[in-house]
Amino acid sequence: YTDVSKEIVDLDPSNAAGMKVKANSRLKMLEMRRLAAEGDLEGALKVVDEHLKKDKPTGELLLNVYFMKAQVQNGKGDAAGVLDSLEKAHKAAPDSEEGKKIAGIIAQLKEKKK
Repeated sequence: YTDVSKEIVDLDPSNAAGMKVKANSRLKMLEMRRLAAEGDLEGALKVVDEHLKKDKPTGELLLNVYFMKAQVQNGKGDAAGVLDSLEKAHKAAPDSEEGKKIAGIIAQLKEKKK
């Protein structure tokens, strides 16, 4: 799967077919998961932030990236960062199934803060 994603990125360097961002997002999320699993939470966040700036994913892809970022921030104990990332995830695809679930998570977090 990783090899296929890398090949797609190589074959569509200008994202003309719209596949480069999707494939690169998968690669970056795998890298982020690996770094987080190894305990390098700062490294994982750096990978995500660079991906957001460079590839500019949109829609549900952006939702997934921000949701993953929120999970890493949660591991760091960064409650404000978690809420910010979840709100950005929801904004990316509010009407999607995942977007609706994230809206519920946001509401729960805000309720806990009261």
